[in-house]
Amino acid sequence: MRAQEKQLGFASDYIVVCTVMDSTHAGMVVGFAKDGRQRNVLGIDASATPPKPRRRC
Repeated sequence: MRAQEKQLGFASDYIVVCTVMDSTHAGMVVGFAKDGRQRNVLGIDASATPPKPRRRC
């Protein structure tokens, strides 16, 4: 990501990541903090199962 930001000439204010077990989200937060770069990482939970629709007839 650092290389992409450098190549494009800007840094992202927010990073949105799809997560299921939260490890990717946590890894990105820790990695950015360790690298000394402040980033807002938003994780979207993709593990939910939507309820089945009820029959109307």
